[in-house]
Amino acid sequence: MTQVKKTFWLSLFGLLIILVPGLLLQLRIHGMEHVIERAYLEDSTRVLSFADIQKKIPIPYEGILGKGFSSSHHWIRLTLRRAATTEDLILRIRPQYLDEIQLYTPEDPSHTPRISGDRVAWNDAEFRSLNHTFSVHLSEPVQIVWLRVSSTSTILMDINAFTPSNLRHIERSSEFFSNVYIGIMLCALLFAVFVAMGQCEPVAWVFVALQLSSICLALSMLGHLRLWFARAATPEALGMLGEHIALTNAVVSLIFYAVLLKLHDAPRWGVRIITVVIAAYPVLFGLLWLDQTRIAINVNVLVLLVSPPTLLLTAFGVRPGIPRDGESRFLSRSSLMIFFGLLTVALSLSSLPMLGVMPAREISLHNLLLPTVINDLMMLSLLFRRSQDKARAELSKAENMKLVEYELAFQTRKTQEQSRFMTMLTHELKTPLSIVRIAMSARHQSPDLQVRAQHAILDMNAVIDRCIQMMQVEAGASSVELVELDLLQLLTELKDGSEQPTRVHIDGASHLDFRSDPGLCSIIFRNFISNALKYGAPDEAVVIAIAQQSRDNQMGVLIEFRNHVGPVGMPDPKRVFEKFYRGVGAHRTIGAGLGLFLARGLARELGGDVTFNPGIGVVRFDLWLPGNAAG
Repeated sequence: MTQVKKTFWLSLFGLLIILVPGLLLQLRIHGMEHVIERAYLEDSTRVLSFADIQKKIPIPYEGILGKGFSSSHHWIRLTLRRAATTEDLILRIRPQYLDEIQLYTPEDPSHTPRISGDRVAWNDAEFRSLNHTFSVHLSEPVQIVWLRVSSTSTILMDINAFTPSNLRHIERSSEFFSNVYIGIMLCALLFAVFVAMGQCEPVAWVFVALQLSSICLALSMLGHLRLWFARAATPEALGMLGEHIALTNAVVSLIFYAVLLKLHDAPRWGVRIITVVIAAYPVLFGLLWLDQTRIAINVNVLVLLVSPPTLLLTAFGVRPGIPRDGESRFLSRSSLMIFFGLLTVALSLSSLPMLGVMPAREISLHNLLLPTVINDLMMLSLLFRRSQDKARAELSKAENMKLVEYELAFQTRKTQEQSRFMTMLTHELKTPLSIVRIAMSARHQSPDLQVRAQHAILDMNAVIDRCIQMMQVEAGASSVELVELDLLQLLTELKDGSEQPTRVHIDGASHLDFRSDPGLCSIIFRNFISNALKYGAPDEAVVIAIAQQSRDNQMGVLIEFRNHVGPVGMPDPKRVFEKFYRGVGAHRTIGAGLGLFLARGLARELGGDVTFNPGIGVVRFDLWLPGNAAG
């Protein structure tokens, strides 16, 4: 629903861009007007002279005269009011595509007409303007002049009379609005080219072609081509160029609409109708070259009038969901219908007065410019949204690639760990298994062999226990049960159960109670004591120091495990807590390389931590546990 609202409001904004400046300018012009009355006569025979016309009674009209496509001469009688400040007035005749306009004044005894129109060079105009003009001198307070208009295009005329100074002011305002309009179209073209190059969307490139033709049409209809190429081309050539531009813009518009509907998986019958109409346009271009301009332009206006309702019905047949090609859509069906509905209204307001079917208004003079604004706002907003969608898709793709790379790295790491694990098991179990095999194959087992076999079995059991504990730590499956512990008593029991209890010395508080998990604490303490006895200097003591210490405003205990460096050397500080890490000389002793990894992992589960703080010739691990361990 949000997309529908955006489409509607953007299109409405486009209408206001055209309507509001024009209406404001018209309100200002109304007070400057010097035409008292307008009336017209139609000469279908094209043979009546100025003297003949003066004998007839013209039909009064107000505002803009619209008589459709006609080969007749149309005579316009204007009753002018002289200005208080000057006797000279300038007649301004719009639009620019009127072929020939002749001015007759009854005071001129020769009745020689002065000529303007798009078949007259801009440099020959009596008053330099983007519109057609005549300079009229009024010798009386109220005076009548006549215009004779003929055109191969539609007879649609807005005739005003202003003082030269007022007209200059009006022209500057009109030129400002037209320049702003063309500037906006150029900016839209640049944006469309940028998006089309980035996205390689076929519909975007068609829109670029449509925008180019629309800019050329605006330059032609607003009179800029007539001004810019006044010296380079004849008025007839510029008139023919404008007619070709109008047909080109129409056919490119239809191609754009067909591509847009096809992108939305519209019913094929509707797209085929538009395709057939497009295929007929070479005939219209041929009519232009055969000097049948009126027929070609008339048919073109009829096509522009009939096509939008056909497009609207086709949009109604668009099915909800994703098209068959799997590509995302630019618009929902509701948005398409709003777009083509507004296009139908805009082209009806433009085309019906051109055909002489309905009265003309100010908006009728901007006939084919109004749909351009609707096209621009709709397509640019959608291209912008499409580019955002593409950017989000690219970002999502990049994030997915990172996720895949992370998963691949994770799997690679797991594979390496499994390989290291199997290597460790193979290495660490090979020796004790050999001892057990020798003991089992011996006919007479000596006491020494039996002791060695028992130690081998205990070593294998210790390796297996460490592996099970490692898996529990990695899975977070270690359950924490908090009870009151006598820390000194627990360490003393572990010391007495070690291989060399006489080497272990406990210093610190004689009695220290705190709450923690006895099972996990036992595993942590046993790993430190076992490592120190196994890898430390064989003739040196292993010291365990206990002290109270607070961290982050939480009271706890700090337990230091110190021993002198043994034959295996000082462990690598960067790898000491890695899983399966063992020093170069440590492989002479059976072990899994998991003790310190497990100790730190379990300590963190209890809310504490382990750090390695070596000294000169001394290995020291600091274990801190909170007084009330975290579960």
